[in-house]
This record gives sequence, structure tokens and C-alpha cells, in this order.
Amino acid sequence: MSVVYAIYVIQGFGDLDMESFSKLEGIKAMFTSDEAVVTGWVHYLVFDLLVGHWILKQSQKENINHFLIIPCLLLCFMFGPVGYLLYFIIKTAKTKKLG
Repeated sequence: MSVVYAIYVIQGFGDLDMESFSKLEGIKAMFTSDEAVVTGWVHYLVFDLLVGHWILKQSQKENINHFLIIPCLLLCFMFGPVGYLLYFIIKTAKTKKLG
């Protein structure tokens, strides 16, 4: 997935306008091509999978029951930060540690 992402980013790098990142209209305009949408989708997919993997490894280190982690992983895959938030709440409740 990283290679696919890198290829799409390199291909679209010439069209990149750094001012586009400063306004919502510019970001919306960047996603008008199929290639840009695929690049964004791969970016989010890889990031969600990476965070899900981290959640799994951390929950194993903290000895948190895997059945409690399954909803976190599903939410992380579908709604990224919501899955991490649920994991943080569960971890905090189970370990009584905020960090």
C-alpha cells in the first residue's frame, strides 16, 4: 500500500498547489480527479490500519481482553479517531493510567 501511495503522490506532485492546503475550497478542489481520491483513500486506509495495529499491540502489552478491543479495531477501520478514543477509554478504565 505504501508503494501505491508513493506512486500516486509522485504522479500528482506537479499539480500540487501548497496554498490549496490553507482553505477548504482548495482541498475540495484537489479531490476532483480519480487519482487524487485514490491517493487520499489509500492514505486513510494505511493510517487506520497502522493505528489499529498499534492498538492491538498496546492492548496485548496491557493484558486487555481481546473481545474489548474488537470494537475499537472495527471503529478504527471505519471511523479512525473514534476507534482510538474507545481504546483510550478502555485502556484508562482497565489500567487506571492516562498515558
